[in-house]
Amino acid sequence: MPDFAPDRALVIVNPRSVRARRLIRLLAPYSLPLDRTVTIARGQLRLAETEGSGDAGRLAREASQRYGADLLVMAAGGDGSTGEVAGALAGTATPMLVLPVGSGNDFARTIYREKPRDGIEVLEALGWTKNGPERLLAEILGENLCIRPVDLLEVDCREAEWTDSEVLARPHDVSSYCLNVISIGFDSRVAMFANRFTRRFGSLGPMTYVLGVVRLLFADKRFRMRVRVGDQEEGTLDYSLAAVCNASYYGGGFQPAPGAKINDGLLDSRVSRVVTVMDILRLAGTYKQGDEKALSLFLQTQSPGFRALAEGADPLYLTVDGEGLLARELEVRVAPGALRLAWPASYGLPACFLAE
Repeated sequence: MPDFAPDRALVIVNPRSVRARRLIRLLAPYSLPLDRTVTIARGQLRLAETEGSGDAGRLAREASQRYGADLLVMAAGGDGSTGEVAGALAGTATPMLVLPVGSGNDFARTIYREKPRDGIEVLEALGWTKNGPERLLAEILGENLCIRPVDLLEVDCREAEWTDSEVLARPHDVSSYCLNVISIGFDSRVAMFANRFTRRFGSLGPMTYVLGVVRLLFADKRFRMRVRVGDQEEGTLDYSLAAVCNASYYGGGFQPAPGAKINDGLLDSRVSRVVTVMDILRLAGTYKQGDEKALSLFLQTQSPGFRALAEGADPLYLTVDGEGLLARELEVRVAPGALRLAWPASYGLPACFLAE
């Protein structure tokens, strides 16, 4: 049971996927339309569909400011939407529960692992059936939730621009939070391609990322950056793949940090040597499994911070919770216990937590 149970809920859903529309149909009869002030009475569940970038964070922030620990925010979407909500709730008393209905859902892989992790299945584990809640919402949340603090990553980028933004802007400094993983290099270029493909043709789930790998398989995979990890001396590296991890998975199921703990106050950084096409073909499957054979390509470090600067004309190719970003400089710091994460009590303590 949580230390203090919320008694009302706001479901923020990105409606673009088929699974999201199933979730909307399930919850629509029990939700009232949202007004401008996001009014949610005790025992009520409200459903908010996002329309564009920034909507999820704005809704979560406004509702949290009004209701604090009395509110549970359910983030229904993929890693981008979930990370946006997590950033908006950073440092607040409002807990967040993940309802995975997006394409990659990599953070959900970390926290739910072998447990059912479809958004509707997670709701059913809370006590919400296809015919509605089994009991009063406040009772369900009071008895069926676990809530624990987890870390976030604070991200500062200089001379940066979001590649998926609909509004063109001059490069500027960007500050945000990351819930899951920041990738750097070849895999970020793949994710940027996958995001463009999804916007144009619709999501194929994790297969979209695979298409990106195939599309860019013979592209240049050599990048250079100056890196400082924690208190180590700064050095220049040639690399192909890099990841700064709060959690374990990214890219539709690849595991750069299979043993990552989301409440240890440390980030797990991975920087590979320059890889070849044969490396990718030979090790892609084992990288998905988090196998040491694939991870042996990487310099693996745990630390409270990570800093990278682009060397040469090319910027750093980044994704932050799956959202594409170009930048000249990246700095990442751990924000210990910045988010209160909720999940169904019947799932037990996730393996990504340090043992209590």
